Amino acid sequence: MKFKTNIKSFGKIFTLIFKNIFLNYRTYFYTFLLSAAVFSISFVVWFRNANQVIMPPFIIAIVTSCTFFSSAYIGIVVVDWKKRNYLTKLQMGSINKINLLISLFLINLFISFICILINIALYNIFNAVNLVTINHKVLKNLDGLIWFLYSTFTILLILFLTIVNLLLTSISKKVPLSIFFILLFLILSVGLSDAIVQPSVTSESKALIILGYFSPAKYFVWFIMLLTSYTLFDVYGITQIIPDYFYGQTSPFINIFQTLLPALAFLIVVAVVYKWVFKWGYKI
Repeated sequence: MKFKTNIKSFGKIFTLIFKNIFLNYRTYFYTFLLSAAVFSISFVVWFRNANQVIMPPFIIAIVTSCTFFSSAYIGIVVVDWKKRNYLTKLQMGSINKINLLISLFLINLFISFICILINIALYNIFNAVNLVTINHKVLKNLDGLIWFLYSTFTILLILFLTIVNLLLTSISKKVPLSIFFILLFLILSVGLSDAIVQPSVTSESKALIILGYFSPAKYFVWFIMLLTSYTLFDVYGITQIIPDYFYGQTSPFINIFQTLLPALAFLIVVAVVYKWVFKWGYKI
């Protein structure tokens, strides 16, 4: 009986939050349009050159970069709710930290996967109109198992990013600082994780490689790239990410487990920290 009551209560809270987010026109601009723009610009910049070989790992990384923007937007929305004491009012009802996290995670998951589908559609459009030169069916080289594992790990990435952005709203009691930390995390994560910058370019700098190890998002992104390059089954798969690897160019990771274990560790840590650190509002 209590379980059914909790489910019904969660349903009401989820519906309320869902409507609050999707009835706001900013949601569509800062998630769907912004993510599509970033994908389009990144795709054209890196692959407009006909001599550039297009491989699945980096394509998938760019496609998945939308998760960073949707998660940052969720964080900024929560900052606004705290400023207006909206979360405090919800807390006076039956909502708790777990219900809030699950609701925002599911909404972020929904937004992110729509963005991913939009990006894949754009990829096919660019291919159809010959905006870039693609001489082989890049994404069709990935079989069902790889797509399943990719989807599963992307869900974990979205969960991680959702929790981190919720935590960033609680670092400071000042709204501008909270937004600053969210945007700083977004810029550093996207810039250092190789989500929209060719790994073969960043791997030429030892400084960027070292800095990247301090970016938790890099482990998630590189897991996805190592997975979609079939490195788990073929050691030469790494050349889909770092073409000159066997000619001496450095790669930050060569084994999928070098990324999987740290990524899961970061996810567990932020989940535990969220339980104790997240605050409902800014006023004392």
